[in-house]
Amino acid sequence: MTRSVRVGSAVEDDIARQLGAEAAGLFWRHDLAAALTLLTREGTWESLPEHGGGRRLTVEGLTIGAFHLFATEDELDPRPDALVVYALDIWPDGFPDDPHQST
Repeated sequence: MTRSVRVGSAVEDDIARQLGAEAAGLFWRHDLAAALTLLTREGTWESLPEHGGGRRLTVEGLTIGAFHLFATEDELDPRPDALVVYALDIWPDGFPDDPHQST
């Protein structure tokens, strides 16, 4: 079984705030698309660490250094097991040297 995953409206603002227009376009097409595909795969959701009201996926990027994607169960989608990505933290040059800042 694969999960349905959608991107919440606040994520577009997160990306625009953290990246320039060109980098944002590349991020949407490559990094975020790959992460969303990963979230649809069976077993991925269950393996992610809990964070707040959802879970966090930590990704080393393709066009940026790294990012955290935050998702939760999608209460607006009637399909079982549907997810919504509600926030992103992006590190254009990779995670900070302090490992405690990247958790």
